[in-house]
Amino acid sequence: MRLVLLTVVPFLTLPFFTLNPAVIGASAGGVQEPPVVDTLWLARISDAPEPAIAFSDWRSLAFGGDRGETLYTPDTVLGRQCLRAEAVGSGSGIIKPLDEDLGTLSRVRWSWWVAGPVAGGDLSRKEGDDFAARVYVNFRFEPSRAGIFHRLRQRVAGRRFGGEAPGKALVYVWGNRAPKGTVARSAYTDQAALIVVRNGSEGAELWWTEERDFRADFLEAFGHDPPGLHSVAIMTDADDTGTTATACYGDILLLPPGD
Repeated sequence: MRLVLLTVVPFLTLPFFTLNPAVIGASAGGVQEPPVVDTLWLARISDAPEPAIAFSDWRSLAFGGDRGETLYTPDTVLGRQCLRAEAVGSGSGIIKPLDEDLGTLSRVRWSWWVAGPVAGGDLSRKEGDDFAARVYVNFRFEPSRAGIFHRLRQRVAGRRFGGEAPGKALVYVWGNRAPKGTVARSAYTDQAALIVVRNGSEGAELWWTEERDFRADFLEAFGHDPPGLHSVAIMTDADDTGTTATACYGDILLLPPGD
């Protein structure tokens, strides 16, 4: 799946359901301290009255072309409410923009379930760049680290995106062939680092809760501290391989540093 974001359109129109972050930062001596944010729920689907409400302020990400879009629908799998993603030779995602100062938040936690890996999936090739499930942590673009042509491309991407387009991204994936723990650049762009959290059929058709320190992962992948967060996204795609993929996504939240 190409990582150039072409179209952003409303995903759901139900009332937004989330837990507001508790900001308890303070300033001292005229210097503003980074806000201390306890927990930011991006999708709290486990106890939502209706599954779709948890993703009501997420936006659809369409990539253009004639490959079609992944279908996202509310569902219940193994007794857990979730958002089911079904791709049939198609690929698109949904994204949650992050506008506020997230201060000390540094971890992302999510739950997911997949029916199995994408047949023919191979992160080293564009023709195999499909994954049963992905969770993106997108960061703001840093003009000071980009050349003139990259800045121009970013400006064009922003027009297509309908606002500020993301810069670098960490993409946590349920892969196929690459071993768990693999960190590799996307076959489409060196601005995205793929991190294999789970792979193959091992653990398929079961619910798993994952947690990652995205600040540490960014430093390892790109060699410098991360800029601010731009957005978080999820995607299930099977357009490059022309196959099928099915996944379900549960709660997604951001957390402060752990012990």
